[in-house]
Amino acid sequence: KNLCGNKKIFVAASTHKEDEDVTLQVITKFKQTKIDYFPIIVLRHPERRDELAARCNTLGLKFSTRSNQPLPSLDDELFIVDSFGELGLFYSLAFIVFVGGSFKRGGHNLVEPAYFDNIILLGPDMSNFQNIADEMIEKQAAFQVQTGNDLALKIKFFLNTNNMKESAKYRKNALEFVSDRKKTLNNYLK
Repeated sequence: KNLCGNKKIFVAASTHKEDEDVTLQVITKFKQTKIDYFPIIVLRHPERRDELAARCNTLGLKFSTRSNQPLPSLDDELFIVDSFGELGLFYSLAFIVFVGGSFKRGGHNLVEPAYFDNIILLGPDMSNFQNIADEMIEKQAAFQVQTGNDLALKIKFFLNTNNMKESAKYRKNALEFVSDRKKTLNNYLK
């Protein structure tokens, strides 16, 4: 947190190739327009690090990896997390989280980033968690995008200081969603 300072962190969490195709396009686009944020990709399968690194090199993206450099360098354009068991750490740093697996594979757990007070963006396929996704979208606790361009526009929207009231609403609603589930579970256990 000290290293990142006031920089807004975007985390693409538990990504697969299809998610990275989209997020790398967004990161490349933002590099050209000098959007003030810092992107982190947390791989679903860390053994895919070299594949992602090769794609970053092809796109001319300067990056570092968690296995080679424990802390990101804000001089880089991307930090790649190729380790297990650290998603909570990166959720705690994030301002915006894109839930991976949602550009083809049915999505991953979207309740975890809600617990960390994040703005949550989902791709078009949340079929593995459809009921939760539908409820969170309805309660404005998450936002679903259909394309890479949609993702770029939403990230830009939520990073814009003019939209902080809307950002705060989505973050608050996500946290309330988790809190309500906790109460339900506790009541059930009692």
